[in-house]
Amino acid sequence: MECPFPSWSYYIKDEYSPSHHLCQIINELIPVFDRYYENHSEQQLLSPYTYIDHSLVPIKITGDIIDAMGVSATFAALKHKYNQGLKVLIQGGHYQVNRVNQTTIDWQKIRIQEKLADDVVDSGRVPRQVECELSGDLVDGHVPGDIVTCSGIVKCLESEKTKETGQLYYLYIDVMHIKGKDEKEGKDSMRFSEKDLRGINEIYNYQGDLFKLLVHSVCPTVFGHEMVKAGILLTLFGARKRENNGVRSDPHMLIVGDPGLGKSQLLTASVKLAPRGVYVCGNATTTAGLTVTICKDSETGDTALEAGALVLGDQGVCCIDEFDKMKEHHALLEAMEQQSISVAKSGIVCSLPARTSIIAAANPVGGHYNKQKTVSENLKMNGALLSRFDLVFILLDVADENMDAFLSDHIMKIHSGTLTTGAKRVVQRQTESCSLLERLRIFSNEEIDPIPPSLLRKYISYARTYSKPKLTKEAAELLQNFYMQLRKKYNTTPITTRQLESMIRLSEARARSEMRDQVTAQDAQDVIDLMKTSLWDTYDDGRGVDFNRSQLGTGNSRQNEKKLFLIELNDVSRRNCTKKFHFDEMKRIANGMGLKISIVELVEYLNLQGISTFYDIAIVGGGMVGTATACAIASSPFAKELKIALIESGDLLQKPQLADNIFSNRVSSITPTSESFLRDLGAWELIPETRKRPYTEMHVWDGIGDGSISFTPENGHVATIVENRFIQSSLAEVSQRYSQIKLFNKEKVLSIKEEDRKPTLALESGETISCELLVGADGFMSKVRDYANIKVNGYDYSQFGLVATLNVEESDNVTAWQRFLPTGPIALLPLSSTVSSLVWSLSGSLAHKLAKMDPNEFAQLVNVGFLNRFQDFQYIIDNIDNDGKCSVDVYHEAQWGREDYHSKFYPPTVLSVQDNTRGAFPLRIRHADTYIADRIALVGDAAHSMHPLAGQGLNIGLSDAKQLAKVISNGLRDGSDLGSVLLLKEYESSRYLPNAGVMVGVDFMSKLFSTDVTSPVRSLGMNILDKSGLFKETIMKIVG
Repeated sequence: MECPFPSWSYYIKDEYSPSHHLCQIINELIPVFDRYYENHSEQQLLSPYTYIDHSLVPIKITGDIIDAMGVSATFAALKHKYNQGLKVLIQGGHYQVNRVNQTTIDWQKIRIQEKLADDVVDSGRVPRQVECELSGDLVDGHVPGDIVTCSGIVKCLESEKTKETGQLYYLYIDVMHIKGKDEKEGKDSMRFSEKDLRGINEIYNYQGDLFKLLVHSVCPTVFGHEMVKAGILLTLFGARKRENNGVRSDPHMLIVGDPGLGKSQLLTASVKLAPRGVYVCGNATTTAGLTVTICKDSETGDTALEAGALVLGDQGVCCIDEFDKMKEHHALLEAMEQQSISVAKSGIVCSLPARTSIIAAANPVGGHYNKQKTVSENLKMNGALLSRFDLVFILLDVADENMDAFLSDHIMKIHSGTLTTGAKRVVQRQTESCSLLERLRIFSNEEIDPIPPSLLRKYISYARTYSKPKLTKEAAELLQNFYMQLRKKYNTTPITTRQLESMIRLSEARARSEMRDQVTAQDAQDVIDLMKTSLWDTYDDGRGVDFNRSQLGTGNSRQNEKKLFLIELNDVSRRNCTKKFHFDEMKRIANGMGLKISIVELVEYLNLQGISTFYDIAIVGGGMVGTATACAIASSPFAKELKIALIESGDLLQKPQLADNIFSNRVSSITPTSESFLRDLGAWELIPETRKRPYTEMHVWDGIGDGSISFTPENGHVATIVENRFIQSSLAEVSQRYSQIKLFNKEKVLSIKEEDRKPTLALESGETISCELLVGADGFMSKVRDYANIKVNGYDYSQFGLVATLNVEESDNVTAWQRFLPTGPIALLPLSSTVSSLVWSLSGSLAHKLAKMDPNEFAQLVNVGFLNRFQDFQYIIDNIDNDGKCSVDVYHEAQWGREDYHSKFYPPTVLSVQDNTRGAFPLRIRHADTYIADRIALVGDAAHSMHPLAGQGLNIGLSDAKQLAKVISNGLRDGSDLGSVLLLKEYESSRYLPNAGVMVGVDFMSKLFSTDVTSPVRSLGMNILDKSGLFKETIMKIVG
């Protein structure tokens, strides 16, 4: 194979020789003394292909410890594949245990994962693993993440999981000897051959600017980004190790920027260059995957810890791509600063080393970096985490004719195969007065033959092992003066000693890159230039350098300072009872607040406050229906340039807490149609599986007669019970993916009026927005509906809905139960195998009495409501006073109902009520005269509200959202006016009558079962309809 690096071919030509891999295999076949051979000479190993006289095969394996029983670990693999059909034949009699003379020994099982050769980074397959057994003095000598060499005997045992794995036997290694790398040597060290040392010496004696050559050897396929590559290189070299002083020696680096600028390629190249590197992607990484996971051994049942990426990357580099997609960043806090991971799980308390440098790449929220926002605002990330990065680089896709010409020429060379030249050019050193960026740039008449990745990797490993540079007095003074200058000149700049320690680490890495024993003043100056680039990028807001912004924390952007100034003016206006301010007075207020923004910009901002911001669509109400409407509209292929305002008075971004078997009392029954809609939006998958409970049957029966109807679909399920908070949270997360949606979180609409024939909204924050189409999703008391003068028809029921979360007897719990009592229907909906949700319609006085009952008595009363005769239930509720105290033994009545009264259906027995889950709300039916007006559309409860009898309120609201989004998408495709009644008429005509039909049917059912006069006829009708499959299929179709 032809070497792509002809100038360095002498030092790496073994990699391209077929004999290289053969030598590797031969070297692994190291003979080991067979200590069992004499005692087991009659044991033989038989394979389908060969007959071997000796059953014990000595072998030597090198790998990373992944799983150490009782300690922690994970992964492993061996470099030889063994036949899974091996059988052991025992000649002679049976073995018997001599229990008189038996003794116990220390024993431990570990799992090791194969370690690729130093010149191989990715073999393109999953690393293989093998279990090893240790005994005696070999036990507890190593921890997860260690690199060890095991010598032992391959054996096989009968597998207990034959049905699962299809293996009769599984292989393991009886370890005779185990050796790990010396702590002084380090896990990232390599073995160097004579040619390796010659290549390293060639690099060390390079005649020219060595650092420039090293920088341009980092991912040469990515053009430019010299300072970023320099930062990566220094991160790979790292600082010298301190002994027991708690000072971190591994730098961390973050790359933030627009898509398509090569961030992922830089990270991939970093892993290939690191002597010990791990690459993970944030969108497919969990907290356990980064740290440790509790597991149990399938054979012994012992508890163990599986090491994650940070532990496996100990004394190396961990590259995290898509850093912004990670949901739980707090797992990195300890590892990045203390360089360890503390574990306290399942009775295991320990601390694992995680001495790794982290190189992360992230995309800003919305796709493109907004320089008017801080780094934290662009990433929506915790400032405590960002402050742990030594370097933060901002990559922007800025149009530049000269740079674009260089970039396109570079890409053409890559694809034509002419990027690397055959002759090595010497990179001349620039004058010492030039900045680091000027020295690193390649000019048009300059060519560089980069160092091959395999050789550069060995050079980095050699430098990390043997180079221990120390700060000189000149370098220390230079770094200290720069630090003091920033603190003095820009007293608001958030520079702390953490940044000073970062500069010290990077200075030592700069000296280590050229394998010097001392850090020179030039090394310190290069690091200062690198730090300036990082600081200036993060402080630049597009209009200049703003030193009030935090480099890594939250800070205040210029836009936020303007809002703070406006709030302060409003406060002064209220105190002084005036709305007029002189220019000098405003300047004095701004100076008193410590604002560095010019007073001219502030005045311009104040003048613009009287001008409303225009949006194509404004949605008032960010509940489930409102947020679903926004997401459905934004998902249209014709809505890429649309501007959507989503206004919510509550906290839409609040994440629900996930606690085992603790459920909210606000749930919804999601039909398959609604489920499909949420799945299309991408929200259904975001709801945890443990919070989605599909039910496959539904039983409805009369509380007085014997009539009943059972719904059991042939395919699929009736519906799925989901807590409202998880539906809301998943839709809110989806809305953040669309740059078209501007969320006004915790923002109230003060008033709505018409200006220039467009709805204009005044918000509580003082901002004014106008829109082409105003969507009302703001519930029963809709301000949008009032603004449009749309009347509603309906009335209040003389009932309240009583809801609660109940603990029930454990069962499959995949059935919904509903019994129609004269006092109102009672329904039990499954949430898990042991938890159900109660929805009970009662009179207002009775609902408040039951809400005050003793929790245990209330639980038994629910059982009575489902199983006992209505006369028994009526007798109990007649003996409940206004304070919720009952003079009847409810437990005895419930027990009698379950044992003596033969009910047609038996729901799971209610055991108790979860704390603080009982609540009552009034029931009503409302329907707007119309769903639309000029530039107005109503969805959800703003257009209709109904009895919760059938649980269809949210489902028809989601159908409204889906249909309105479809109509808007068609209007965008045809270039129609989004607010015209002619366009919106299609939405109303498709939704008004179906919604009205469902509401009338539910209202009729509520009245039908609220009396016992028609009980015999009603029961007869229910039984007849229960036998009509067509009727039930039609009902399921209408409801679904």
